[in-house]
Formats: sequence, structure tokens, C-alpha cells
Amino acid sequence: MPAPDAPALRARREVQPLHSGRFFDASDVVNETYCSFRLDGWDVTPQQVSEALLQSVGRPRPELRSRQAQRLRNHASILHHIESSLRLGEPLKPHVVVRWFTTLSSGLSASGLDDAVLVRLDQVVRKINSPQLRLQPALQEITRLHAQLMSEPLMPGYNGIVCRLLLRYHLGRCNLPRVTFDPTLDATVLTEPESLLARLLRLIDQSYDRMLLRPRRQ
Repeated sequence: MPAPDAPALRARREVQPLHSGRFFDASDVVNETYCSFRLDGWDVTPQQVSEALLQSVGRPRPELRSRQAQRLRNHASILHHIESSLRLGEPLKPHVVVRWFTTLSSGLSASGLDDAVLVRLDQVVRKINSPQLRLQPALQEITRLHAQLMSEPLMPGYNGIVCRLLLRYHLGRCNLPRVTFDPTLDATVLTEPESLLARLLRLIDQSYDRMLLRPRRQ
């Protein structure tokens, strides 16, 4: 899997330490949450995500919608926690990923995560915590792992959403910015390593463009 644009990304990622602190605001959280849930087939709109994240009180909602809103809020909370952990240089822990699963499923028991799942999860987390140091091999490893987790599901539910959270952590450990897949375009590329690599390169490049357009946080 060649990564022809890796040299350009290598140069551009030098800007990340200067801009990454500003590259995460409410619109990012709404967009990433919306896109990830839509990719997993959830019937949700950006407006519904925004309303859920505002945590409005005193507005009656059907019970089903309340559970969905809670999942959306939990996802946003996980995104913030990931960014905080990456800034602190914290390694990912398997029990943290299990907590992602249980919070996204609104308390669904983790008993469905049998020994085989937990062993595989530990292997995945080890790869994320010890990424390739050189950019091109890192991109190839990130792509292979994500495509594998999407084609051979790791979690018994919410697999795609959890995998995209894992992808963010993996990118962050390689000093690469977050990416947001397009739910109308990208569903077919997530399990194909070559197509996924090309798409990741474009999305990472777009992320750098947005970083450079935003003012630095003082």
C-alpha cells in the first residue's frame, strides 16, 4: 500500500503542535458525532446532535429519543476525553475502550465481551500505544488495523463508532490530526485498505488545511 503523499504530510504535520489546541471546538464535536453515528446507520441529523449536546432541560422528549440523546452526549464526552489524554501523552488502556462501549450502549452490560474479545482488544491497544515512528509505515499500519476492525468487528455492538474512536487515538499517537469520514461517501472504503489509505491521506490533508485557517489559541 504505497503512501505517495506521505512526504507532504510529514512537512505539514509540523504545524500541529502550534495549532492543535485550537483545532477542537463545538462544531467539530457535533460533526464528528453526527458522521460517526450516521455511518453506523443511526437516524440522526446534525441539528439533533446539536440539541442533544446542549443538554437542554425542561423540554419533554420521547423515551427513545432521550436514550439516543444520551448516547450522543456520551460520544461527545469520549471525544473530549480522548483529546485530553492525547495532550497528556497517556497510553490507551483496554478498560477505557470497554467503558466507551458501555457508555455508548447506555449501560449495556459488558458481559458480551468474552475472553476472546478482550484478548483481541488488548492486542489492538498495544498496537495503538506503540505505533510506527516513521510516517509512511505508521499510515499503513493505521489503515490496516482500521480496515481489519471494520471487516472483522471487534465489538458486539457500536463497532464502527468504537473503531473510529480507536482510529482517532491511533492517529493522535502518531502526531496526526483527527479525520471525519463522510457518511454519504465513505461507507464503502472503510474495509478496503488501499482505498482507505488514499481516503485517509486526503482527509488528513484537509485537516491540516483547517488547522492553518484557524487562529492559534493564546
